[in-house]
Amino acid sequence: MNPTVSVIILNRNDKEYIVDCIRNVLKIRYPYFEIILVDDASTDGSLELVQKMFKGCPLLRIISLRKHVGRTNARNIGALDA
Repeated sequence: MNPTVSVIILNRNDKEYIVDCIRNVLKIRYPYFEIILVDDASTDGSLELVQKMFKGCPLLRIISLRKHVGRTNARNIGALDA
């Protein structure tokens, strides 16, 4: 049995880097993985950019937080959803 690996990516106003980050993770050759993107209430349009660029990507799940909770809490939310 092959376990699913969850790659948790935190986004907080990282519009300049987030698309390249996700593209690079999608290059993983291990067939059993998912990406959990936790957006920590970004205000720079990065969440909307990701939603547009990766619409329909079955490997990407997005958790959009309405309120800024900080890096540690955002990561924990992603881990709980894994």
